[in-house]
Amino acid sequence: MNLTNLEFAQIALEFLGAIICLLSIIMIHCNKNKKKSLQYFKLLFIDGLILFISEILYYLFCGRAGNSFAIFIARASNFLVFVCSIGIVAIFSRYLCSLCRELNIEPKKIYFYLIDGVLTISFIMLIVNLFTGFIYSFDEYNFYVRGDLYFLYMAFPTIAIIVLIVFSLVHRKDIGNHITISNIIFTAVPFVCFIVQLFNFGFSILNFSIGITLFAMLCVYIKEWGKKDEEYFASAASRKRIEAIILFLIMTLTMCMSVLAFVYSLEKVSNSNSEKDEMRNAEKVSSDLEKTFAESIIISKSMSADPGLKYALSEGTRTLSNDEVITKYLREMVKDFKYIQSFAISSTTKDYYLSSGHFTHLEENNSRDKWYFDFINSDKSWTVNISPDTSNDNKETLFFNRKMFDDDKNLIGVCGVGITVESVNDLLTHEWDTLDVLVRLVDSNGKLLFASIDELGDYEDLEKLKKNTEEFSYYRRGNFCEMIKKVPGFGWYLIVEDINVDNNEFLQVTLPAGILFIGGIVILASAFTFFSERERKTYSELLARTHESLTDNLTNLSNRRAYDLDLLEFDKEKDKYIVVVIDINGLKKTNDTLGHEAGDELISTLATNMKNVFESSNCYRTGGDEFVIISKNSEKEINILLDEFKDICDKNNGNYIKSISFAYGYVVASTMPDLTLREIARKADALMYDDKKNYYIKNPK
Repeated sequence: MNLTNLEFAQIALEFLGAIICLLSIIMIHCNKNKKKSLQYFKLLFIDGLILFISEILYYLFCGRAGNSFAIFIARASNFLVFVCSIGIVAIFSRYLCSLCRELNIEPKKIYFYLIDGVLTISFIMLIVNLFTGFIYSFDEYNFYVRGDLYFLYMAFPTIAIIVLIVFSLVHRKDIGNHITISNIIFTAVPFVCFIVQLFNFGFSILNFSIGITLFAMLCVYIKEWGKKDEEYFASAASRKRIEAIILFLIMTLTMCMSVLAFVYSLEKVSNSNSEKDEMRNAEKVSSDLEKTFAESIIISKSMSADPGLKYALSEGTRTLSNDEVITKYLREMVKDFKYIQSFAISSTTKDYYLSSGHFTHLEENNSRDKWYFDFINSDKSWTVNISPDTSNDNKETLFFNRKMFDDDKNLIGVCGVGITVESVNDLLTHEWDTLDVLVRLVDSNGKLLFASIDELGDYEDLEKLKKNTEEFSYYRRGNFCEMIKKVPGFGWYLIVEDINVDNNEFLQVTLPAGILFIGGIVILASAFTFFSERERKTYSELLARTHESLTDNLTNLSNRRAYDLDLLEFDKEKDKYIVVVIDINGLKKTNDTLGHEAGDELISTLATNMKNVFESSNCYRTGGDEFVIISKNSEKEINILLDEFKDICDKNNGNYIKSISFAYGYVVASTMPDLTLREIARKADALMYDDKKNYYIKNPK
């Protein structure tokens, strides 16, 4: 499995989107809210999860031609990507419909009929595409390729998205501005990404934008519904605080890991500049150049086999008729094949004929003619040389030379065609303009022959140069890479250089993906900060309401409800406790004789003294004049505290009450291991009534 750096970055991004969807599904499931709109949210994230997983599978298995399993997985997962994209739009429309109904709004059905219609057409087109390939298909390498009617297909989901945006705007007052804005962002941002990718096909940010905007929409949804269902979300916040923190930490850790993987892959892209793409550019340069050279070689070969030309050159003496035949033929070659020059040389007379009508006589002691004598004395059937064209203002010209033989394999002469060095340089300049690469041709000694720009010179590293074969070798140093190969048959070397290896990746990948990553982190951090603050507020309000519901208004002691709850909690370790039951003596008489204000003073004063004395214990007012203390003190300490409590109450100096009398009873829980704490409290209550009975016997009035 050979993933390119760009594919690895794409998979890292899709993996992050899948994690966001998975954790959102868990969060919604743990919330256990039965609202139908929230369940549609859950379906949206499930659809998104399948979408991301399908995209990952495509990138893992695409490009593996000849493997039937890989072909099936790549095509099935790509089909699922399209289906899930339609599914997200369909589920989102159902979410909007259920949201309106929960707000007691009956939406117009025409919107959803229209959406269902265009999405149904889209799905039917996908099915038909499986047999026709008019929307998309796969090439021989098992890569996804857009079809001729791809844009027509995408028009239908676009219509559905526009209808959803219009629906949200129409009902913005009903569903609230915040939810409306989040809905529009959820539809508009992926739509913009889609438009961008129509014209910049390659790295995909569409699916990830769906995951991020979907999560943002969920945050807004929970915020808005939290206002409408405060008590539920407050209690949910108190129950799920730890789970929310853990989920956020997992999500943040996963995002950081994905970012690191993404940055690592982009660093590899930056370092290697996708060696595959650079080599492809070099091969294109080589192909264009060799095509030009090959054409000239083929033409010169066809000239060497022409009977008329061979006959005219094979004559031992030069005649006017032969000159005309040769010159006419050479001019036809220039006219037919658009060459700057064509020529023929007789090996017998050493006469050099040019298509321009000029001719000269070659001499062995002339340095300008040395190439010819070296060539005919060699074993080569063809060669090239660069020399000035005397008939064309001495322009530097590249000549393609071919030997001519008669039927008995005797040398007749040499013929060929010429192209200007300037035209070859123009070809290399075109490669520079279109591929943004520097190109030069050098001989075996590194001497510059042709170049895409004038600033290029000879190649100095001859040792490195001569290591290369007829296949490109790749060399890289920092921001510079070069590819070198030997040009077959010429003994020359083609050098392709790129000094701007990471600009495309930065603009195409780093910028949009970086913005999305930063946006994703900001959204997650903001969402968690918001929910933490909201949770703190709602939890504080819940505690305030809970405190009020568990506190006695008159005494500020815990009330009967708190007592019942604590009995269940303390029962787990009941052997540690002593239960003291206290009842005020004479409360009814005080109310009857001094009034209820005096009775309230009696109750509140005893409660205050109780809190001061039993400060480390749990104190409760369980009835009108009944109190309970649950303490972890030892029995000895309890007796000391009870004596102190009696002394304080006896010396009371209130507005109405000068002395407080009470009856009490206590039981050490460890002495009754088989009883629950509530049953132990009843035992203490019975002892208290015995004490009260004795009090009234001693004080009958």
